[in-house]
Parts: sequence; C-alpha cells; structure tokens
Amino acid sequence: MPKILIIEDEPQIRDIIQEILECEGYRTLEADNGLTGLQLAQQSPPDLIVCDVMMPELDGFDVLKGLRANPGIGSIPMIFLTAKTDRASVRKGMNLGADDYITKPFTHLELLSAIDARLKKQALVTQQYTQTIQGLEAGLNALTYYDHLTQLPNRRLLEEQFQHIQAEKQIADTLDALVLVGIDRFEWIKSTLGAAFSDQLVQAITQQLSAHRYMGNYAMAMVARIEADQFAIIPRNIKSRPDLDQFAKQILDILATPFYVVDQELCITPSIGMTCYPKGSTDIGTLISNAEIAMYQSKQQVGPSAEFYLPTMRSQCSQTLTMAARLRHALDKNELRLYYQPHIDLQTSQVVGAEALLRWHHPEWGVLSPNVFIPIAEETDLILDIGEWVLRTSCLQVKRWQQTCGRPLQMLVNLSPRQLIQPALPPMLHEILSGNALEPNSLVLELTESTLMQDPDLALKVMHQIKATGIRLSIDDFGTGYSSLSYLQRFPLDILKIDRGFIHEINRQPTNAAITTAIIQMGHKLGLSLIGEGVETLAERKFLLDHQCDGIQGYLISPPLPAAELLKYFPE
Repeated sequence: MPKILIIEDEPQIRDIIQEILECEGYRTLEADNGLTGLQLAQQSPPDLIVCDVMMPELDGFDVLKGLRANPGIGSIPMIFLTAKTDRASVRKGMNLGADDYITKPFTHLELLSAIDARLKKQALVTQQYTQTIQGLEAGLNALTYYDHLTQLPNRRLLEEQFQHIQAEKQIADTLDALVLVGIDRFEWIKSTLGAAFSDQLVQAITQQLSAHRYMGNYAMAMVARIEADQFAIIPRNIKSRPDLDQFAKQILDILATPFYVVDQELCITPSIGMTCYPKGSTDIGTLISNAEIAMYQSKQQVGPSAEFYLPTMRSQCSQTLTMAARLRHALDKNELRLYYQPHIDLQTSQVVGAEALLRWHHPEWGVLSPNVFIPIAEETDLILDIGEWVLRTSCLQVKRWQQTCGRPLQMLVNLSPRQLIQPALPPMLHEILSGNALEPNSLVLELTESTLMQDPDLALKVMHQIKATGIRLSIDDFGTGYSSLSYLQRFPLDILKIDRGFIHEINRQPTNAAITTAIIQMGHKLGLSLIGEGVETLAERKFLLDHQCDGIQGYLISPPLPAAELLKYFPE
C-alpha cells in the first residue's frame, strides 16, 4: 500500500488522520512540525503528503517550497489541511505547487477521496513516465546495434552475434572466416568532396554489397559497418583457402563498378583483409584485429587487393609502435595543437563556449585526428601528460577569450577514462583554475558513457569531488554507449550532449526525431542542459530549437578552428 506522510502540529487531528488512513490499509509516517516532516520526506520519501498550513516555525508553505526545491522528492503530491479559505492563501499554495486543499473540519470521506484522487493521478503520471523511459531505452538499444547511416549492424552487434552465427554452421567442413573491407583514401574523399558526398558514397557501397549477399556458391551471413571506412563480412559456405580467396575476389569485383554520387562518377579502391577460425581465433576482437592487420598490408599494394592474415604480419605491423614512440616527443616538439568548435545557445543564437579538439601536426604524416593516436596514448601513461596539457592550454585560452570579449564563456574538454581515475585529478584542476583566475563553471569536463561504466563507483566518487569545485560535467555522444537513462540520475551531471547519429537528417528520420525529443524531455526533467552535436543543416537546427534543445554544435555553426580564428564568434 502507498505510504503517506502526515505533517500536523495538533496531536488530536494527527491521530485521527493516522487512524483513518491505517484503517484503509495505508502506511503512515507522522511529524508534529514542518521541519521534521521535511526531514522525513527526504529520508524516507512517501507517496503523498498531507500537511497542515498553519504551523509554528516552518509552515506548510515553507514545507512545500523545500519539497519542490529538491529534485529527488519534488514530485511528491501535497495536500494542504487548512482552516484558512481565503483566496490569497489558496492561490499562494497552488502557485507553490500544492495538489489539493482540504478545509478543516473535514470528514473521513473528504480526506480519503482527495487522497485517492491524487494517488491515482500520480500513478498515471508515473506509468506514462515509465512507459516513456522504457520506450526510449528500447529505441536507444535498437539504435545502439545499428549504424545510423547505412542501417547495417555495427561493431557491437557483430561482436554479440558472431558466436551465434558460428553455432549455426550446418556443414562441418566449412571454414569460419571474417573478411574486412576498407575503402582507401576515404578521409581524403570526405575532406575534398564533403561529408554529405562521403555519406552518400557509403550508402551506395552498402546497397551494392547488400544486393550481392548471395553470390553463386557463397553468401554473406552478416555485413556490418564497424568504422567509417570499414565493412566486416562473415561469409558462408567457405570450405577452403581458395574458396576464401575467390570470395574476396568477388567482393573486389562487386566494388569495382563505378559509383554515381551527386551526379558524379567515382571509382573506389577497396582493400581486403581476411582471417579464419580455428587458425585465427574464436574471439571476435582478435579476429577483427587480425583482419585489420591483413587489410593494412593489403593497402600497401597498388590498386584493389586482398591479403590473408599470417602471424608474421603482426610483427611486421610496426606503425603503431613507431607512432607511440613519436607521440612521446610530440608535446616537446610542439606538434600537438588544439582546435576549437563553438557551440551556441539556441534561444539567443549567441556563442556561449567552445569544445577543445586535439590534432597532431606531424611533419611527415600530416594532420592526424585523435581517433588515430589517442587509443595508443591511452594504452600508456602518455594520455596523462597529453590530457594535462590539453586542460592547461584550453583553460588559459578560455580566460583570454573572456578578457577579450568581456563576458562569460565555457570551455568543454574531453576527459579520458585513465584521467578520471587519477587521484591527482581534482587537485590538478583546482591548481589550473586558480593559476588562470578562472571561474570553475567556465570549465566543462566531457565524459563518455563507457568511461563512467568502467568503474561506476570510482567514477561517482571522483565526479562528486570535481563537482564540489564548481566545475560542470557533461556526457558526450549520449546514446552510443550503454544507452540507459538510469545512470543519469546516479551521476552528478549538468549537460547531456546528444550524439550526432540521432541528429543527422532528424527532420527526415521519424525514429531519430522521436528518440531525440524524448531525450530532451527526459534530460530537462532531470535538470540537465541539452546540446545537439553534429548539426549540419538549418532543418536540424530548427527541429532542435522547436523541441527546446538548449544548444547546438556542428559544422552549421563552424568547423573546428584555431583559437585566433574563433575570435570572430566572440564579439565584444
């Protein structure tokens, strides 16, 4: 049965209410003053509160103010008991959020009727809220397993389904193989012809592969997009190495056909890496790694080609080791640079801050994105040195911007999993802020869902320490990780950044639109600010504005720029 808190300073009335409610099977808590009642509500939240208005010290209005100011108990229904029936008193209570009034003296039917009505209404609201969350989580989980651009399975679904696919093999003498298809010069195509062009190219490649899932003696058990420029294929009916070679050749032939994108003809150069079980591995992660090594070997060839993984290839794959060695000197040689992408307040269209984005300007390899070298840095202590440099540089930069334009601005900085668990992080943040005379709320630390879930208890402890300094915390790329709303209530977050996958063509994708709308609504109910990432079109911006998203970031506003070029977005 529901639990009801009775706050009444007159013992006789309090006892009568308690007796009436307990006779009806309700559980009760009692308080003889407003302060005790508010404390009980915080310690053991009831389903409903019946509260006297006129009490010494903390009256009913003050209790209601304290209740509504606390997000954890602010939605509990409140019924006032009062002998005061003047309009001003009633209006004051209703404005504060009272759910009903019962005038003293009252009958037991009046009391029970009011309580029953409020509990039914609350149950309906709770049911709708629960259904919304369940529907949202179901949608998020569905999107988590599929690539938003191609609707192909993504890496996560490939990993989870791999063992099932292997178990379904009916012919005992077939080879279990994994084929990885990479598109050479994909980043060059994207930067030269544009993101929209590269997206349509990927979709055209997907259509071509999907149209040839059955190829004579062979078939594709699964086709997944696991990286921007990589497709993974699990083939069927492969009985020998020559069969696998022939399968790869057919894939190359399929992709040799010119693609027509935006009235432009384009020929791509695919590179294929192959590996097998049992000579490879039953672990899909190892299989993908082996196939990638073979694929990178294939990329060394001229034109479309395919390579089968050999153990000797791993020792030959020295690029990663070389990159790690050179990365150690990148800071000393001033090869690391920060670019900044502004984000705006949607209501005012004013730039309110920027996200710091790291790039490596290598003298031989050119400009490298963090996706290339950060995973290597995270495997060593290099990520700590690089992360500290990013924090110090970005905090110094935002202070300079603030001095130049004379108004508050925020700097958003990504925090790696290894940084978050370092005991020295909170004192280092305090020292950086103090050294730059920077207000703590000028810094927003961005975390990923996977970072939080690696060690939730430790993450929670460190986040509370950081929050105590006044620094704000944000979840980056929401929806791409564990896709659960439950942890949003557990962790002390301020900002939720909606992943670009949900924003892309949101005006044309009803599912993305519904989920994004629900994320915004749920985020606001939890007291979070919402920022849409990857906004590239006016239609996407309008949708987010119409649905009360707080801010946006993306190429529609500006690409990432050097600090000096960003000044034009900060008028004095």
